[in-house]
Amino acid sequence: MADRAEVSGAAPDHDRLVELLYAGIGEAKPFDSFLKGLRASVDAESSTLIIERQRRDRPGAIYSGAASEERIARYNDLYTQDPFIDLPLGKVTTLAELVGEGGFSRSEFMTSFMTGSGWMHVVGADIVEPSGARVRMRATRVLGRDNFGSAERETFRRLLPHLTQAMGLFLRLNGLEAERELFAGALGRLAVGAIIVDRDCRILQATPQAEAILAEKDVLKNDRGRLRLLDEAGPSGAFTTAVAEIAETSDASFAGSRAFSIHRSCGEALGLVVRPAPHSAKLHAPLRGAALVIIADAGSNVAPQPAVLVRLFSLTPAEAELAALMGQGLDLDDASATLGITKNTAKAHLRMVFSKTGVSRQSELVRLLLRSVDELS
Repeated sequence: MADRAEVSGAAPDHDRLVELLYAGIGEAKPFDSFLKGLRASVDAESSTLIIERQRRDRPGAIYSGAASEERIARYNDLYTQDPFIDLPLGKVTTLAELVGEGGFSRSEFMTSFMTGSGWMHVVGADIVEPSGARVRMRATRVLGRDNFGSAERETFRRLLPHLTQAMGLFLRLNGLEAERELFAGALGRLAVGAIIVDRDCRILQATPQAEAILAEKDVLKNDRGRLRLLDEAGPSGAFTTAVAEIAETSDASFAGSRAFSIHRSCGEALGLVVRPAPHSAKLHAPLRGAALVIIADAGSNVAPQPAVLVRLFSLTPAEAELAALMGQGLDLDDASATLGITKNTAKAHLRMVFSKTGVSRQSELVRLLLRSVDELS
């Protein structure tokens, strides 16, 4: 993946590049200054970092600075044809070395995306950061220029240990940011459990409430690192399928959710909602398919706050305020009086709440909110 970018100023030395690399972790446009410095250091028109997705159907998070949205979209379309992926880990390689002179005319990727757009030489290396994500670093020159030589290769080689550590720190910090937004936010205050799993139900993160439910091994359990719904508790096959499907979507909206009503051995109900997991804004493409499993315990007696309902069910603030009051036990008359709205307005809000939460009666709504999801479908 590459695109032209202007390079100005003196080329930074190795120490300065390392400094820019670590500073890039906190930049609003991650690694933007480092990529500019790298272009100058190896005398290239383009430089790119790509953090690959766990599922290899598209590239993942691309940081290129000057790349247009159209060119990134084009690369996504041709990603599987890119011959310059899966390089030997830790080895600096050029495209010409990999494909040979005849390789530049063998595919649409080479004739259209590369030489057809004025690009020719690429130098690159792949690393795997500590959590297991593969990261690609590339620099590109235009047609008519010489290939990258030993000096540019050495620049790349000396950066690789630092790239491994910096990208590990970057992913860890952004993972903590997403976790904090989720677990320290509305869901944590609602006394519901939340678990982030990958498409194969491997547990990535879990709230303390969720850990407690898993420890009971009554309806859900941690089965050697995977979230498993016990067959006697509910539709385990449908749950696993929902996780796999939803984990691959990038739309973290309630409209893409699946809801399940399951039961403990004592007869009490648990509600499960499976929805796309949130991801940090800096990682502008999900790196691995992930789903958020919201667990609502029927034994909970904590009424939700309006902000929680807005986040969970995409309610408007007015709808959420009405639903929260009814979750505290108020009937429609009392709730409308408390809010200072007419009963007809309250009824209109209630119809929208019913539609968005998937219930059809007022008693079901109260049970959904006050008892933390008894019947969701």
